[in-house]
Amino acid sequence: MKILAFCITIIGCLIMVSCATLATQQDNSKLVLKIAGEQGQQFLGEVVSYNHTFKLDGATPLIYTFNTKQIKCTVKKISGEGTIHFIISYRENEIEMATLTQIGDECRFSYSR
Repeated sequence: MKILAFCITIIGCLIMVSCATLATQQDNSKLVLKIAGEQGQQFLGEVVSYNHTFKLDGATPLIYTFNTKQIKCTVKKISGEGTIHFIISYRENEIEMATLTQIGDECRFSYSR
């Protein structure tokens, strides 16, 4: 009986460790789009991923998280002084994809992992 209780305890611990590892891996697998720069610069745009469109409309700084492997972005700076930076973050890697400095500037970029 003691051996059975011991085995059940060990199996329970292994399941808990596996679940925690799985949750961490899922969190690390998301793509993050960071929109940075001097505070308050406004932008409009969209992100397309697997035929789903997500509207971007806001002011710096903002962070969007996507549970996908690829995105295509189109953005336009509509107001504010300074430079807007568009940064893709995946796991430990960050890549600056584009910058916009002038009002009316537009850019397109894509990322696939």
